[in-house]
Amino acid sequence: MRDRPVILGVLALLLVILAAPFWHGALAQTHGASPAVPPAKGAHCVRPVAWMIKNHMKLLMQLRYEAVHEGIRHRQESLPGCMNCHVSRLPDGKYPSVTSKKFFCNACHDYVGVRIDCFSCHTNRPDAAYPAAEEVSGSVSVAHRVKRDGGSALERAGAAGDPP
Repeated sequence: MRDRPVILGVLALLLVILAAPFWHGALAQTHGASPAVPPAKGAHCVRPVAWMIKNHMKLLMQLRYEAVHEGIRHRQESLPGCMNCHVSRLPDGKYPSVTSKKFFCNACHDYVGVRIDCFSCHTNRPDAAYPAAEEVSGSVSVAHRVKRDGGSALERAGAAGDPP
């Protein structure tokens, strides 16, 4: 019975040590500054900004599926389309590398601790074959696409501005 306070003290200390990483992560999320996102070149995005922040990966996966499995490619909603609007030249005239803090995608991905591997295959440079947002008149909508099934649930939700 005399060892009971020692055992409880050791267990409490062990619990504090094991929970420390979770506390650190929670505190870092609430007290950290928001990432500094470089401005885009266009006047508007292909989707509402709040929707894109939350769902851009779902959109990229949907577009990848359509391109690879169905042969459907979208001019504006594509990785080259994103690069044309969001990647800008540095003062020296070169484009930032994908590992640079100045590369558009890294601003948020570094902040949340996510690694991207898109650019191990895809280019991280603008492509003249794809229009930038300022070259497209009006908002890009689901009506601008040719679909066999009338569009996916993700597209219909994105057109409405709500996540699926």
